[in-house]
Amino acid sequence: MLAQLIYTFTGNESVLRQFDKIPDLQAEPLWTEDNSINKAERQERLNYRQVMPPGRSSLTIRELLENEMLKRAKREGDKGKGDGANTNS
Repeated sequence: MLAQLIYTFTGNESVLRQFDKIPDLQAEPLWTEDNSINKAERQERLNYRQVMPPGRSSLTIRELLENEMLKRAKREGDKGKGDGANTNS
């Protein structure tokens, strides 16, 4: 749709032709307040896949958050090891 709009104003078909083999996006109905509440309760958005650069694995938001929480816990654990409070004598 955006490429069509650019073509309409510029007359430049090169932008339009780049999208020849890409299907049009399907219309997504607007969410009602009830839809939003249900999606939040199911934490549905945490299961969306993140677009990652080539060569990196695609993770869900939930997986990214879990990885970050594990990293943070490890950093916090590592801080406690270097404070001289070692009781193993």
